[in-house]
Amino acid sequence: MEITKEMVIEEINNVINGFNPVENNRTNIINAELTLGKFFALMELLFKIDVNAYVELADSTKEQRDMLFSITEKIYKL
Repeated sequence: MEITKEMVIEEINNVINGFNPVENNRTNIINAELTLGKFFALMELLFKIDVNAYVELADSTKEQRDMLFSITEKIYKL
């Protein structure tokens, strides 16, 4: 099976939009770390396939990534 740019972009969007906060801060931190890890692994793959798509998706997901980073920063406040 060939991995296409469209498949990677769809999975990246599923990952970044699939994060759902819960009431437990520690669980949110773990889930945010996992989401970011998946996101960046898929982005690395996209970079190898199509740099322009990589840049466009990086720009369009900045707000979601910033939200996830703000959650992971809470680990230093626990």
